[in-house]
Amino acid sequence: MKPIWRSMSLVALLLSSGGGHASERPTPPAAGGPAAATPKTLALAEALVAAGDELQHEQQALEPLETMISTMVSTQLATADPAAAATVKAVVSQALAPAPSKAIEAMTGLYAANFSERELREILTFVNGPAGQAEKINLPLLKGELRAALSATATGAGGADDIDRALAKASPAKRQLILRILKAQDLEARTRKGYQALLGAMDGAAPTAAGPSSRPPTAAAQAVDDYVRQTMAVTARFYGLRFSEAQLAASADYLESEAGRAVLERMPIIQRAAGGVLRDQLVIALASLDAKVCAAVACSQDQRAAVAAFARGMAAQLSSAKRRD
Repeated sequence: MKPIWRSMSLVALLLSSGGGHASERPTPPAAGGPAAATPKTLALAEALVAAGDELQHEQQALEPLETMISTMVSTQLATADPAAAATVKAVVSQALAPAPSKAIEAMTGLYAANFSERELREILTFVNGPAGQAEKINLPLLKGELRAALSATATGAGGADDIDRALAKASPAKRQLILRILKAQDLEARTRKGYQALLGAMDGAAPTAAGPSSRPPTAAAQAVDDYVRQTMAVTARFYGLRFSEAQLAASADYLESEAGRAVLERMPIIQRAAGGVLRDQLVIALASLDAKVCAAVACSQDQRAAVAAFARGMAAQLSSAKRRD
């Protein structure tokens, strides 16, 4: 699913595809766009970040990773003491805390350098308007609906849906507006490309005796088709049920505008570049994690070595993802 403004969190991007190189540069702006950030575009970019609650979004997205690292560190310390586990969690949270701020700071600069003043003003107008606010409020619900529907499809608990059934109860006007939105987002092609890449990564990460591409081609193709069909149907139904006709019209007009097209074209690589900053900051935090943990919790030499080995492994996994980009 490709939201109208905000794509996946940088944390989710990092964990699912490895993020991007911190040095990677976005596609140059369209003719008339800025060659570099200006005070005006930087101020507008800061306003856009604030309007989208970008920092809070990334901090919340980082919480599961913090919990996972904390649990693994406590396991290395072989402690069942709740107080010690709570201290470890606090130390890990504090160690990782600068990462989202640095990433959002980088993203702000990338917005300012890669969108023109006029584009940023138009994006802000949409984000702060009724349609943008409706998306901001409802997007978490859509993500939940997608997870539930796609999980049911994957386990065979539910049949694959399709867009015609999803829009069967929508008025003709709503139906046309929703189709305009999906077309402007290029949702079908983007979803297909993303899921094909995910299947490839999963096959490569979990090779079997038959080799890394043991999934039958026809089964893989069917899996992609089912995923795309279900995503399109769930997203269409979501817009039909939760957005008014006026909000849908505003969203469609925005997506078809120059500013809307610029977002769809430039945001993916901007997010990958900012994701690279996030990853680099996490690697820096992991490098000193053993010292910080063992300064707060009593550690034997072997326990500290175990925490350091885990942190190095985690950092290596992140760095490996960077090399795959």
